[in-house]
Amino acid sequence: MALIASGFMVWLASIALYRNEALMVVSTGPVLALWLPALARAMAHVLTRSRAFVRWRARSAGPRLLVVLLGLAAPLALFVLSAKVAILANRAFLIFLPYLVILVAGAVAGIGPRLPRLGATVAMIGVFAASVPYSFAKPGAANDYKSLVMAMMPHYRPDDLILVLDKAWVEAPFFYYLPDAHYAFTDYDAVLRDNPGARIWLVTWPYEDMPVVSDARREALAAYRREQHVTARRASAELFLPPGG
Repeated sequence: MALIASGFMVWLASIALYRNEALMVVSTGPVLALWLPALARAMAHVLTRSRAFVRWRARSAGPRLLVVLLGLAAPLALFVLSAKVAILANRAFLIFLPYLVILVAGAVAGIGPRLPRLGATVAMIGVFAASVPYSFAKPGAANDYKSLVMAMMPHYRPDDLILVLDKAWVEAPFFYYLPDAHYAFTDYDAVLRDNPGARIWLVTWPYEDMPVVSDARREALAAYRREQHVTARRASAELFLPPGG
């Protein structure tokens, strides 16, 4: 199973457009996990020489420490790491959900009276059930395409022209939310000459290291005047009016 999981991650890294190195690092996890028992025995051999550790371990004996480590420490580590490595985001976090369920169920089962325990069970099931549509409503990609299109709508007209990149995977989800728009993929100067009175949208995907994306599209719009600028998470749409428009 470890080899299958690692092979699957290596395959994902081979077809990924970005973050290949991060995927390769993640793919070593299942195989390295097979060495955890040997590592634990080696650490125990060293730590049991400490009287303080032996006393602490006696107080924390049983499965509770394991559940806390799996249910709290591992997800917390993922949350911290995801700030720098995007691959450790919400979809990769799903693998730790069983331990979170065990942790929550253990706390609910520890309630003594029957009615409060039953009420807590119903409440926890409700929270988990409500989290499913809430999670699906959140953007699943680094760029928030849906929110960007919603921000554009108050200023958008059906005859507007949108300048996008040619054959760029990063653009693909944007077409889903705005399928009937007029797009220009190449020869931006020629497109602007053929549509001298058109309002132009420049859609880009800035990120932390590149807050403003400049390419041939922005150069072609040098004589145009920017009228509106809407943003979402790692997404930007600028509305330009033609010279004299």
